[in-house]
Amino acid sequence: MRTGDVNGHRRRPAQVRYAASHPTVTVHLPDVASRKKLDELSQRTGLSFGELVKQGLGVVETNVDGAYQRGWRDAAAAYRLTVLCSVCAQPIEVRARSDIARAAAAALAERGWVHGGTCYAQRFGSPPV
Repeated sequence: MRTGDVNGHRRRPAQVRYAASHPTVTVHLPDVASRKKLDELSQRTGLSFGELVKQGLGVVETNVDGAYQRGWRDAAAAYRLTVLCSVCAQPIEVRARSDIARAAAAALAERGWVHGGTCYAQRFGSPPV
């Protein structure tokens, strides 16, 4: 068999060079559950199987910026407070320690807002419905 022949077919020189510089690795996993875990890890991190292997070897750095952005987006979705403008009905984002946040806190306190449970029962004589 000549160099570059694969199953009796001649490969182009560029294909031979690429294959030599990018070795293929086959992995046999012990069970289907391991494959499922690998698929979930790849999907959750956005990394290919090859990138996961490189990361395990310390070749690829973790995508800190991407993780930061996802964390920020998730936190904003969970904790961001928005109110609608009384004029145009477009949302206003209320940022912590802003003038609007201080005004909102003052308005809530002025109107007698209380915690649920014990504070509510103490003020109104019964638990919230």
